[in-house]
Amino acid sequence: MNHKFLSHARKVTPRRCPRGFAIITVVAMMALAVACFVVVGEVFSYQLKLTNHTIARLQMDLLLNAGEACAINELADGKALAGPWTVPLPKALLKKGGRLVLTERRKGGNIILFTVQATFAGLHSRRALAFQQIAGHWRLTEVTIPGSLFGQASFQDHHAVVSANRKRAKLLN
Repeated sequence: MNHKFLSHARKVTPRRCPRGFAIITVVAMMALAVACFVVVGEVFSYQLKLTNHTIARLQMDLLLNAGEACAINELADGKALAGPWTVPLPKALLKKGGRLVLTERRKGGNIILFTVQATFAGLHSRRALAFQQIAGHWRLTEVTIPGSLFGQASFQDHHAVVSANRKRAKLLN
C-alpha cells in the first residue's frame, strides 16, 4: 500500500509558485520607488526656487538701501539733480537685471523728495524718501514703502542728518 501511495505521489505534478504575483509586486515596488524619487525631486526644486526668490528679494532691499545712501550723499555734496539718474552698479548685478534709479523732486524750498527705484532678477520695487531742511541740516523725515504692511514711517530721533552748507557738506549723524 505504501508503494501505491508513492507511485501516486509521483504522478501528481508539483505545485508551482505564483510567478505572476511576484512580478506584479516587484513592478509595483519599483513604481513606488520611482514615484518617491519624483516627489523628492519636486520638493528640492521648489525649495531651490524659494531660496532663489528670497535671495532676489534680499538683493532688492540692499539695492533700495544703497539708493537711500546715494540720496544722502547727494544732499551732503549739495548737488542739485536734474531728472532721474541711474546709479552705476557692479557687473554681477547688471547681468541679473539689476538697475537703480533715483529721482529728485523739490517741494518748496526746504523739502526734497527722492524716489528710489530698484530692479533685480525680474522684481521691481521702490521707496520714497522725504528730506526736510531744519536749522541748516537735511533730515530724513519720512520713508514710504509702497505695498508694505507698514506703509509709511516717520522718524523723530533716529535719522540721517546732512549739512546743508555746500562748502562744509558732511554727514552729521
